[in-house]
Amino acid sequence: MGKSGFAGGFGGSSRTGNSSHKFRLFCLLASTLTLCIGLVHISNKLSTQCVSSETVSCFGPWLYWQNDGDGLSDVNGAYWRTVFSFNTSVFFDLWTPIFLGLASLHMHIPALMDSSSGYERDLWQFNCIFFVVTALFGSFGYAGNLGVLGGFVNIFAAVVCLVASNTSD
Repeated sequence: MGKSGFAGGFGGSSRTGNSSHKFRLFCLLASTLTLCIGLVHISNKLSTQCVSSETVSCFGPWLYWQNDGDGLSDVNGAYWRTVFSFNTSVFFDLWTPIFLGLASLHMHIPALMDSSSGYERDLWQFNCIFFVVTALFGSFGYAGNLGVLGGFVNIFAAVVCLVASNTSD
């Protein structure tokens, strides 16, 4: 396995020449699109904002402040914890595209890669599986049409990785 070091900023060896760089650029596009899907999904979730009433007032766009009573009622549980929670059914459903997008972008930052993690045959095969998982669990079901488009781009990126794994030395 060669040391990573493509001068254009992407990790990986250049054994396969210019086609390897094109493969990496397409995978970078798929990774960026997945992150965008996650950001749109979070943005959609945060679009509902606080509405003041006689008993509560808004403390920012997403937090309620209790005006009367003991001040200890759980007035923020109905909204805040539907976005920011470690409840696994909430957390994974909401944040999966963000984390998969960040993880796949991580593969394109040479400073975060060790010296043996270039886009050689075994890593291309791993990326193929990763992009299929990303399409199925982090793209298709999120952000409407953008998620469907992103899912197919990730499937195509998986095919690109499979082709690249068969052209690597």
